[in-house]
Amino acid sequence: VYEGLKNIKNEFLLNLIAKNAKDVKEITPKVLSFKIIPQINAMIRVGDAEQKLDVFRAMVGEQEEFFNTRTKKTETLPQKAARLCTNAYAKQRRVRDKWTEIIKLQIEEEELDKNAFIVLNVDNFDKELSGYIASNLTGIYKKPVLLMSWNKESESYTGSLRGYETVIRDSKSFLNSLETFEFVSGHANAAGFSIKKDELEKLPDLINEKMEYTNADSEPTEVDFVLSEKGLTLNLINDIIKYEGLWGFGASEPLFAVKDIEVDVSKIIINKLTGRFMLNGIEFIQFQLNDELVELAGQNKIATCDFVGKVNVNNWLGKVTSQFIIEAVDIKETKDNDLTFDLFDLFG
Repeated sequence: VYEGLKNIKNEFLLNLIAKNAKDVKEITPKVLSFKIIPQINAMIRVGDAEQKLDVFRAMVGEQEEFFNTRTKKTETLPQKAARLCTNAYAKQRRVRDKWTEIIKLQIEEEELDKNAFIVLNVDNFDKELSGYIASNLTGIYKKPVLLMSWNKESESYTGSLRGYETVIRDSKSFLNSLETFEFVSGHANAAGFSIKKDELEKLPDLINEKMEYTNADSEPTEVDFVLSEKGLTLNLINDIIKYEGLWGFGASEPLFAVKDIEVDVSKIIINKLTGRFMLNGIEFIQFQLNDELVELAGQNKIATCDFVGKVNVNNWLGKVTSQFIIEAVDIKETKDNDLTFDLFDLFG
């Protein structure tokens, strides 16, 4: 795959890459996953039949020319298809953002976010985007989401599950264990489901009750490397990043555990949904914030933590920063920072 992506011939893909990944040095599976495939997925979800047909025709190499009435220029079928996919992605995001704001009001009015899982029924929304919207909501509320609507044909509620691994690692198996659904089918944290009305009414309380006995932290996390603070170095990060073009399905990005890190929590910077601090020239950053870490931030304390995450080298406006992307945190101990000098400034 890696070698093949160096020699792409398909004109549709080349045009889609030119529109959406022109800022990257090379095309890798990871680039496709984040910048190219979402454009095609959006077309499948929100495009009309004629647009989808144009995309499929372009994919298989058909040729045709069109006059673009907006640009007043002629374009080829691959150019048109790439434009349609890019526009579909923009439209999908606008629709997602619109419904997210509407649904957030419902969640807050009904206090649904106080439950272990957010379970909500929304009528008359864009049902083909249920999974996409549910995924957006998990990022906001940091817990699994069941987003559904009434299905007249099956006389049940159907919709999409999106899980949140730091709450529970396999939401699908957990829900199936309740023996309440007609089905929950798909991946561990991305699935479709169906449930009858009488079962839905008692579902939130049942999930809350069962979750009291389900502790995600007790489940072991498999990692590729277990390191001490001294073991996580700039050289190691640079060595790992050399291989980032190879990561994809069947060759997962390596996962690290870094143990017994002492963090001066007064130095943690919280910015919107991001928390970060510097240690030994490496930026530790978390995009899905750990609530305990947020509560500690700003206090004059030292926290001893274990971190699980992945490494990255971020290049922003010419500034290169080695990073540890935090996926999970275990705060093992906290103590008052009564040192007369700032260890963070010495070693951060």
